Amino acid sequence: QKIDVNPHDFGALLLRGRAHFQLQEWNAAATDLRQVVEADPNGERVLETQMWLAGTLEALGEYDAAIESATAALDVQGGHSVESQAYLIRLRASCRIYLGDFSRGLDDCRQFLEVGEPDADFCIVHGQALLAELDFAGALEAFQKAVQLSDEPAAALHMVSYILSACPDEALRDGQKAIRLSEQACQLTEMQDWVCLSGLANAWAEVGDFNKAVQFANQALELAPENERSERSEIIDQYRNRIPFRHSHEPNPG
Repeated sequence: QKIDVNPHDFGALLLRGRAHFQLQEWNAAATDLRQVVEADPNGERVLETQMWLAGTLEALGEYDAAIESATAALDVQGGHSVESQAYLIRLRASCRIYLGDFSRGLDDCRQFLEVGEPDADFCIVHGQALLAELDFAGALEAFQKAVQLSDEPAAALHMVSYILSACPDEALRDGQKAIRLSEQACQLTEMQDWVCLSGLANAWAEVGDFNKAVQFANQALELAPENERSERSEIIDQYRNRIPFRHSHEPNPG
């Protein structure tokens, strides 16, 4: 009611935006928080507002706008706790990596590690960016740390197995270990995750058992979304020709 009576009460708008955020009402949160930022861009609440707005925009998948809000908050002089700084750097890193801006995303990851404590989700995102930049050893280390930190490690197990089976660097490959890790990931996902099943197929191909590779690749194909099926089919043909899968030597163009 207070907000309806006085739309210039930025404190009340911020509180309502935070409430919408907590309820995961992202569009309503963004509306309130944007109103505060646009009407009072240099106000005393700008740091807090931009922080909440950055998180809201990330949840909405508006990654460019989330990066802009996170950067605006980081540029505010004074008022930062270590926790708020770490939150904003990590959020910006994730958004940049989602957008394929791996170089700047990795810069943010390195900055975050100076002030924040990584969890499993951060380690996976960090590892994916390192993998995109063809830093296979760094990616493997990040994914292994994610396994250690995760209560639900299927995704991290898959990514470790992927490096061990698909890395172009023979020194990092270990097909037998890749099989063990992929089997764990598939068991944790009850053999219903096409990504984990694809990883198990990769691992069997790495040790030269292409019959099992085709078997699990076909299971993955049945579960894969439509936009992935063409590539899955090509990989199955590759296995039938007794060629194991390898990660591309080319760095990600993003």
